[in-house]
Amino acid sequence: MIQKGGIYFLWAYPFSVYWWNLFYYPYVDGYSNPELHDYLFYWAGFLAFAMRIFAWGKLRNKALSKSDVNGSPSTLALFVGAGLIFVGLIGAATGKYWFEGVSSLVSSPAWSAEMALWLPFWPLEPFMPLILMGAGVYLATKGRPLRGVAVVTR
Repeated sequence: MIQKGGIYFLWAYPFSVYWWNLFYYPYVDGYSNPELHDYLFYWAGFLAFAMRIFAWGKLRNKALSKSDVNGSPSTLALFVGAGLIFVGLIGAATGKYWFEGVSSLVSSPAWSAEMALWLPFWPLEPFMPLILMGAGVYLATKGRPLRGVAVVTR
């Protein structure tokens, strides 16, 4: 558990640094445009996280198919899940367009403004597309378990 957390943190930090280099700093006065390595490292980090999310979904599907699950995800859950994945992918490429609105919305409560002082990634702007994709994969792989049967995934 600690090793996995460390690996994710090691990917999270450079990924978020390059997110800021692409979608925030170029629009601040006096800052230069992103360079090729900014794009390469951002997309490498994004793809590493996205592949992990899809691998989790694949593992979840495998666990659900081996268990006593009654059916597959509902059509609505599949549609909403695919929509969230699509919005996450679009959001990953268009951070400069949604950053200010989402940042002000998420950091407007007092507790959230306080957390920004203590947590380095808060309010998680670089990770919003990945969070949406994770929620989409969760919904798209959610089966309907039989009553009294728990589905456990690793």
